[in-house]
Amino acid sequence: FADSWRDMELIGGPVGALVQAVGGLPGILALGTAVIALIQFGYCAYVFRWVGREPDLKLKHKLLFHLCDASSLLVLAPAFRAAGWPGGDHDRYYSYKVRLPEVLFQSWFQVSV
Repeated sequence: FADSWRDMELIGGPVGALVQAVGGLPGILALGTAVIALIQFGYCAYVFRWVGREPDLKLKHKLLFHLCDASSLLVLAPAFRAAGWPGGDHDRYYSYKVRLPEVLFQSWFQVSV
C-alpha cells in the first residue's frame, strides 16, 4: 500500500512515508479513525457547552438536535427536531459539517485501496 503512493506527484512521497511510519494500511486506518474521533468529539463538546449557556429553549432544542444527529442518536434526534423547528423546516448544516472529515477519509480510502 505504501509503495502505491510513491509514483504520485506532489503528495505521493509524504503519504507513502506516513503510511510506512504508522505500519501500513492497518496503521493508517487506526490513525484516521483516531483523528476523526477527536475532531467529532471536540465538536460535540463545543456544542454541549453552548447548549449549557444558551437561555433560549428553542435554540437549545436545535443545538441538541444537531448534537444527536451528528452522534447518530436516531431515537432522540426527531424529538429535538420537532421541538426546535415546530413548522418542520430544519437544517442539517452542523450535522454535515461534523461528518466532513469522516466522508473525506472514507472517500480517500475507497479510491486508494
